[in-house]
Amino acid sequence: MADFADLGKRTASAIVLCCLGLTAILLGGTAFVVFACAWSLAMVFELLALSSPGYPFLRRLALSVVEASVCAICIYWIADRAAEISFAAASTALCAMLISNGRIKFALFAVGVLLACSAFADLRDSSGAAAAIWFVLVVTASDTAGYFCGKIFRGPAIAPALSPGKRWTGAVGGLAAATAVGFGFSGGLGIWAAWASPLLAVAAQAGDMAESWLKRQVGVKDSSTAIPGHGGFFDRFDSFVGAGILLWIIGSLDLAPVDAH
Repeated sequence: MADFADLGKRTASAIVLCCLGLTAILLGGTAFVVFACAWSLAMVFELLALSSPGYPFLRRLALSVVEASVCAICIYWIADRAAEISFAAASTALCAMLISNGRIKFALFAVGVLLACSAFADLRDSSGAAAAIWFVLVVTASDTAGYFCGKIFRGPAIAPALSPGKRWTGAVGGLAAATAVGFGFSGGLGIWAAWASPLLAVAAQAGDMAESWLKRQVGVKDSSTAIPGHGGFFDRFDSFVGAGILLWIIGSLDLAPVDAH
């Protein structure tokens, strides 16, 4: 029988996060950029705890602020995608030099966080609130359907060594739900929303698996206890990082109207 003991906490937390995110999306402009940078700060702060266990709190906070500032620069002032990834990678590499262990893991995941935040902000700015809501709903549908389908139908795990709880039934359910969202938005956003949605769902699941691998490296279940029922910010939004990286790539290849500033 499926275990939904944490469903109440998960639902309450999800409602609060959705209200905050929707408000930021509808406001747009500076409010949304602040939201995206705060999101990157929280993610990098927890990432440092996973990639470099024992790293002092104040240093973690300082590096997280630096990375959030890099995110703001990428969003506001860098108009070229090649320049953006170069600046993000170089800045993160410099930050990684200040930690004693886990430098490569930190650098790779942190650059992913920065690019995902930048791509999300670019989508909101270039294509409007509806496109940003589409992106959130695609990833959320993939996560939610994957959670319930995996719990209810169970079946074999995708990669037991990485994440025993992630099952093929959940992956298929998440893919189907994200595809449905894409077709639902294709009338208003264009056909690109339909074909991009299942791809983003796969990328979201890959982001989830990547964070699971990182947590198993240090033997922890959650990145923190910041969000009741979900764990930490990195636990809740790892799939958004995976999907955001793909969104950034799609925009870089001019396959969809996701333009850099």
